[in-house]
Order: sequence, then C-alpha cells, then structure tokens
Amino acid sequence: MNNLSTNIFHENSSGEKPTDEENEAFESEFGISLTDYARFYHVLVSLARGDKKDIVFISKSELAYILKDELEWEYDKSIQAIESFSLHHRETWDEPPNGFNKKDIYPWVFRRPWSYHLKPLIIKNDANETIIYGLRNVYHSGSELLNLIYKGLYKTNNSSEKFKNLKGKMLDTKGKEFNERVFQWFKDNLNQSEYYLKPNVKIDKMVKGGQNYGDIDVLVLDYNKKRLFSIECKDIESAKNPRQINQEIKNFLIKKKNLISKHQNRENWIKENLNKLGESIGCDLKDYKVFSIFIVSQELPLIYLKNTAIDIIPFSQIKNKGMSLLDKYK
Repeated sequence: MNNLSTNIFHENSSGEKPTDEENEAFESEFGISLTDYARFYHVLVSLARGDKKDIVFISKSELAYILKDELEWEYDKSIQAIESFSLHHRETWDEPPNGFNKKDIYPWVFRRPWSYHLKPLIIKNDANETIIYGLRNVYHSGSELLNLIYKGLYKTNNSSEKFKNLKGKMLDTKGKEFNERVFQWFKDNLNQSEYYLKPNVKIDKMVKGGQNYGDIDVLVLDYNKKRLFSIECKDIESAKNPRQINQEIKNFLIKKKNLISKHQNRENWIKENLNKLGESIGCDLKDYKVFSIFIVSQELPLIYLKNTAIDIIPFSQIKNKGMSLLDKYK
C-alpha cells in the first residue's frame, strides 16, 4: 500500500493496485472498498474540474445519482460512500457523533478521524442536504488517508478486526523496511575485516521461558576495541504538538513497559550472557563491552527535552556523521 497514495488516484497508472485484503479491510472500516474509494474520488474531482470550480455545491441526492450512473452503483452504496467521508451539522461542537468519543473531535488532537482533513464533504443542515467540498481538500484528504493507514497512524478506536490487522501488518512491514535500511547502511560503511554485522538476532531463542527480551535489530561488533552495539531501530513519527510530545515521552520513558526500559533489560541480559550470545553467532565475546543505541527514523523532540539512559540517534545523523558517532562509546 505504500505506493497507493501516489498511484491509486491516477486512472491511467500502471503502478500498485489494492490487494483483496486491503480492499476488504478498507470496506470493513468505511463501507466501500479501497478500489471503489478511488473511483468515488475520481467522480468528485471530475465534477469540480468539469464545472471549473474550486468549491462544489451539490445536493446529496444529486451526487448519489451521479455516482450511481457514473460507477454503476446501487443508490444505497452511493449514499454509504458519501456518508463515510462527510461531516454533518452538530448542535454543539464538543459533543461527538454516535460511535465516536471526544478525542475524535477535539481540534487540538492531531490526525483525529472526525475531521475535515479526512472527511472532505460537508453536509449542510438544509432541506436538500447540500454538500460542499473543495477540490484541493478532496485531493489532499485522499492522499493523507492512505498515508496514515500505511504508516499505521490512522485511529482505530471503533475499527473492525480486519482493519486493525491490516494496520498491524502495515506497521510491521514499515518497521522491517526501516531495519533493513539501517542494516544496509552499516553494511555499506563498515570495514568487514574490523567489524561483525548481523541483523535480527533473536534473543528469545536463547532464553528458556521467562521474560521476553525481543530481538536485536542490528548487532555490531567492533573487533579491535571489543565493543558490542545492540541497536534498536524505530521507524517512528516525530511528535508535532505538545500532546504528541507528552505521549512520546510516555512511550519512551514513563509507561510500565516503556521502550527504554525494555531495551535496558535486553542490554542487561546480553551483559550477563555474552558466552551464550557468542555461541549463537559464532563469535568469542569475552571482554566485550556492551552498548545500546536507539536509531530512529526522524528527529524526536524527546532527544532535546529529556536525558535518557540509552542514546536516541536520528538515522540522518548516522548518515551525515558516519561511524564517528560511535567514538564516544568506550
């Protein structure tokens, strides 16, 4: 789905198309498939361009019949598509519609699902249920929705299991792709005679029962200085407002199972089990010093606001400064 945001909205595109799984998951969330969403989008854009209008005014029933004729849909399906991507009049702004909570409507909540940014059609409270939409916002809304789904950032408070599973799969794929980029950078920039490099070292296979330590995303051994680097890779979206910054700090430092403590537990296990780890990877780790590092995909405000027990380094810094960033670990 990572290419869909650039491909699906171009009718003549020969790029990636939605899979059956993606179509079904999207339909379980929005009432129409992802493929049909793209066709719905094309009709909205065509109406605006055909009338040479940046802002379109059209009754709900008229738009439903246009969708029915253009896409050969049943009238009910046309209504479903309209409703899924519309905002209605509410008596008070701070009371959410049925099925949503206050976090879904608060203006200061970034990427909330009940927003004009993701629901570009506004239905007036008049006799014709007049729909108002802007051409540019329809375009940006479509691209942003798919982008959020791909990144696993779309809110899923009321979502179906199919949609939650798709979100989880997207997050997993995205994480693995970032891990691979980090591993490849080290592979391209390390002298193989001086360093040992291995991705995805599975600690839990060496532990019989007990605590779950997770995997070492990238393991680097410095033969000459006898240093072991346990690198945790995180493809993470940088916080963009105070609420998100607070959540970022909680995720890394405050929650009971926060990211820093989890990585510290893994580091402690490595220090206490160097022989076992060495046997697993075929290296003598006697007298090696162990260092843990987070490499993250973006600059995080947390880096500049809090001191952390484990360094958090943006991947951009690694690429810009190279291996000299590791010189301080002695």
